[in-house]
Amino acid sequence: MADNPTTPGSESRKWHLDLETAVVLLVSVLFTLPIWLGTDPPMADYPQHLSMASILRWYHDPARHLVENYSFAYARPNTAFVYLVAALSYAMPIGLAGKLLMAISVAATGTAGLALARRAGRPGWFGLFALISSYDFAFFFGFVNNVIATPLLLYGVVLADRLLDRPMGWRSWLTIALYECAFYFVHIQFLFLFVGAVGWLTLTHFPGWRHSLWMFSAFLFGITMTLADYVFRHEESFNYYEKQILTTVHEDRLVFDKLGEIPTLLFGARDQGKHWLLFLLAALAVLRLCQVRARSQPMLATTISDSQASGLTWLRARAWLAGARFYTLAAWFLCSYLLMPSVFVGVFVYQRLIAVACLVIPAVLPVPEAGRLRLAKLVVGITIATHLVLTAEAAYAFDQETRGGHQLIAKTQPGKNLMSLGLVLNSSVVQHPLPLYFGAHYLVEKGGRINFSFSELHISLVQLRPGLAFDDLHTTVPGWAPWHFRFDDFGYHFDYFLFRGDPRMLKPLFGKHLSKLAWEACDDWILFWRRSQAVAAR
Repeated sequence: MADNPTTPGSESRKWHLDLETAVVLLVSVLFTLPIWLGTDPPMADYPQHLSMASILRWYHDPARHLVENYSFAYARPNTAFVYLVAALSYAMPIGLAGKLLMAISVAATGTAGLALARRAGRPGWFGLFALISSYDFAFFFGFVNNVIATPLLLYGVVLADRLLDRPMGWRSWLTIALYECAFYFVHIQFLFLFVGAVGWLTLTHFPGWRHSLWMFSAFLFGITMTLADYVFRHEESFNYYEKQILTTVHEDRLVFDKLGEIPTLLFGARDQGKHWLLFLLAALAVLRLCQVRARSQPMLATTISDSQASGLTWLRARAWLAGARFYTLAAWFLCSYLLMPSVFVGVFVYQRLIAVACLVIPAVLPVPEAGRLRLAKLVVGITIATHLVLTAEAAYAFDQETRGGHQLIAKTQPGKNLMSLGLVLNSSVVQHPLPLYFGAHYLVEKGGRINFSFSELHISLVQLRPGLAFDDLHTTVPGWAPWHFRFDDFGYHFDYFLFRGDPRMLKPLFGKHLSKLAWEACDDWILFWRRSQAVAAR
């Protein structure tokens, strides 16, 4: 790997495939392995997002009965995953399309880190630090558009920083405007992160008021689209799920508590504290690089007048702020994480910011001294390899845990109603509610309806038609608490019941009706159906 970085702010424009670039590209591709190990990536919300894409893709399939159940709201934000997967599914299986999009996004995070490192005058292999937080809290919770937005944000920072070094014209203005508008469909939280990042970079470059006006005016379209969507939402249109989320009291976390959450949010809550191991390895790599930074060059003594000294002080201040722009940007993200309340417009907002702050690490690590990097590179390599092995282990375990559910769903008939009774919410390796929305795979493969679908969220591109919600079920059995289900009260809604959990719970769930249902088991999953309802393959 090259050890001699370019001068800060004067990145090399030669993107030939040198050894350093090849290593980052290879590691970025290898880092997608956990996504390919199983039928699905280990992501909790992933089946729900995939099901929205499947409804868009097979909307007019009469066997799936989608037209009578769903409609579309095409202008909704955060819909990039649905549109892209639906488009890709014309060329490949939809499950492959979803995994491909996630893999491209993870790999692109490494290459975006490479671009950011070189823009900041650091060795390109520093981009590997951006990969470290790829499999974070947001990934395991299945925030698919968050995964897509991550490399876009990094590339956007690099792009804007380049544009600020040249005269601003219509082409540059249009590039920033379109880039920002794209975030509306990718992820609106990242839209505002992009606006804040580019706004701060503009201020630190001191480009003059005309240049600044050009840059800031490019933000108007994306912000207007987002605010219009927010203003025209009517709270009375929120469904039971959204009202419960927005009215639930979330205790604000103290700064000390948030500091303790950092390993969990960066690496996911691994069993046996493995996220702490990954955090300590990453911290060790950063500390080692700080120890081998290049020595600063001594300033030459010169004799200058008072007026020259005053001007020189101002020039030095400007130069310092421009040179420290990535440091201060990372500090802004970190402060936002520490100070943002638990509920800010929505939920699960501040939790994503620590990973965003860490994405800037490739640009803020000290420029290393040549010839003293061997141990630092070794620690970084061990960190990346350990992270990859532990995440692959989690993905493989999750696939083994969900394999039986996929096999049973394949035996159902299309276009029916399925109740998901997954009482085991956490994976044995990653302590996130990974199987929570597994029942949404019935929508992906067969259509019909399930007990809770993201089509019931007002922000979704796919909308359940009015009057079709299982209102009586929702008030008693939230999607995250299926153990409250009782067949006597709510069983009439459904044709199939997909169960995973302690068999002793079957009697409380189904009561006297248990003996009247046909069933089939696979691994620790059980599919129940009414004896009058056949299955597709026996």
